Amino acid sequence: MIIIPPLLLLSYPLVFKLFGHCNLSETKLVTTLWRMMPIQFLDAFQSSFKDKYRFFAGLYFLYRAAILAFFVCCQSWLEFYTVVQLLLIFILAIHSVFQPHKERKHNIVDSLLFANLCLINAITLYYYSRTEVMGRFMSEILMDALAVVQAVLIILPLLLGIMLYFIEWKIKRKEYENLPSLRNE
Repeated sequence: MIIIPPLLLLSYPLVFKLFGHCNLSETKLVTTLWRMMPIQFLDAFQSSFKDKYRFFAGLYFLYRAAILAFFVCCQSWLEFYTVVQLLLIFILAIHSVFQPHKERKHNIVDSLLFANLCLINAITLYYYSRTEVMGRFMSEILMDALAVVQAVLIILPLLLGIMLYFIEWKIKRKEYENLPSLRNE
């Protein structure tokens, strides 16, 4: 369950690209894949991506696996936070450059969420390096301020999502109320 779906999400679009470059027939591959697993399963994950970037759906699983692998392999928390920060910056750069989603707003949200994760991890890295590595204790006011900023950054996407949901709900409700009545008058 952990390895097979990401591999399928990555391999399915890449195999078709390879077949296209090699001028090979895709029908045999499609019928084989259709017997193994319905293509709609893949479309459920890949439909929001542009056709040439559909493999990005599998990359999200690999990002998570990479972070967990670094968690296991790193010798110290400082090393882990530093490597994760570099990985998050790399992921943010990849998604900002390629903009894999069909809709522009999804690309913007994706980039903002990765930037938010970078900021949260940067605050954690600063706090940890300052207190644990340097042995300098921060004032309680600065620690509280960092904790509040980090909490706001953690909760902000949820609050914005709820706010956008209610705005869309209000717009749809207003459209529904403005529909002409179907009663015979």
